Amino acid sequence: MQRISDNPICRSIEVIRELEDRLSKPLIQGVPIGKTLTDFLHNNLLNAQLSIRRRAALKAALAWWRFCLLGPRHREQQPRLEAGRLLLTWLSDTPRLNDMVAPVIAELDPKQCNVIGGAPSLRSKLDPAIGYCTAEQVIAFNGKRSDWRREYARCRSAWHSSLRQWIQDHHLPRRLFPHLAYALAVRSWQVLAFGKFLDAFKPSIIVADAEHNNPWACLILAARHRSIPTATMMHGVIYSSYCYTPLLSGVALCWGREQVEQMIEQGVEPERLLITGCQRLTRTSRVVGAEIRARLALPLNLPIVMLATGPMAREEWWKLVFAFGEAFHNHTGVSGVVRLHASERLDDYRAEKLQYPGIRFLENHQWTVEEAMAACDVVVIHNSGLGNDALVFGRLVVLLDVLASPLSNGRTLAAKAGSPVARTAAELRQTVDRIYADADYRQELHRRAEEYVQRFCAAFGQVAAHNVAVEVMRRSH
Repeated sequence: MQRISDNPICRSIEVIRELEDRLSKPLIQGVPIGKTLTDFLHNNLLNAQLSIRRRAALKAALAWWRFCLLGPRHREQQPRLEAGRLLLTWLSDTPRLNDMVAPVIAELDPKQCNVIGGAPSLRSKLDPAIGYCTAEQVIAFNGKRSDWRREYARCRSAWHSSLRQWIQDHHLPRRLFPHLAYALAVRSWQVLAFGKFLDAFKPSIIVADAEHNNPWACLILAARHRSIPTATMMHGVIYSSYCYTPLLSGVALCWGREQVEQMIEQGVEPERLLITGCQRLTRTSRVVGAEIRARLALPLNLPIVMLATGPMAREEWWKLVFAFGEAFHNHTGVSGVVRLHASERLDDYRAEKLQYPGIRFLENHQWTVEEAMAACDVVVIHNSGLGNDALVFGRLVVLLDVLASPLSNGRTLAAKAGSPVARTAAELRQTVDRIYADADYRQELHRRAEEYVQRFCAAFGQVAAHNVAVEVMRRSH
């Protein structure tokens, strides 16, 4: 076995949650370390991105050893921020997150805000009165390595014992251990670093753009231990409970009633769920579809059907691309386009591009979500949240159910938004053809989609951003 995708047990949400729970004791400075591993476990185990070859395990073991000896590689200047301000997180300089965080900051007093970001380039997007530092600066703020080593040594044996027992109980490859042990060491350092940061700057409230992502989970849990108010902005569609629950922050700022009900189903208390809308989405496009098509050399005189990929194992997304390619590569009435997920590159699709020369493959950065929605007519997904965005923009969605993993968000869209489901390439082609040929069918799809959008999102754009800002100010110290 060379890939984690060869072991279905390791890709079970229940088994991974069990690991998080086992690692909840002992606490490190009041933080259950298992709850800080969500993004690592999701990306590397659930999405099967982890290699368990001997060389990869050895590399992880060496990185772990080096980290224990020397700490983080980066040595940054200490943050220079005004104490007592609001603190917002901004994970990366991407259109999706920029459209989510920037509108909220615009609704707040710059002199009351600090931002901690994942990229130095974010500084240029902020008012000079807003304090800014990078996550790396904060992580380097830990100070003496001896402080961390003492705390880490106190917890390490129990953590490693729980980790080995979990691997043994589920008959998982032992080469998982160095990868997970290294992740535990890094997260424990981050917990201490954020603790010292919070003690020094005492934010009035922390607003996270994605609380389960590294390193924000460490920040949020360290803040909760210190009774600092916390809130998380829902950064996407709930299609797997794993990335959104358990809720780490005090409250979640949800897009609409749909998300509230989904979070309650996952065990979150209703009083911790507030509806503010989605500030990164709008109902009207600010770009012209024909101009986007011309810039990307897409046909101007044919309907465009777009497949949105997602982060998943190669053997899974290949099935999606194969079905989509078989449906449209020789279709004379529509043009097929594949929009890659932000984690993918065109080089990943070299074989598929050769196999289906009639299908265009475009990287995520080549066109924003808004540009993609303006340029295309129908969106094809499996579970991607881009399908929900498409409905907001008035585009119809077809669900392509050809994977071993079941529909989750796709099942919601089928049941509540009336999106049709295709289980083969032939069905996909027939469904799209019917959408264009049958006006009554098309109108009924639009009607049901609009009913869903009203529940999905209560407000949009700057109105939603204002709602978020009001709730943030109401909860700050």
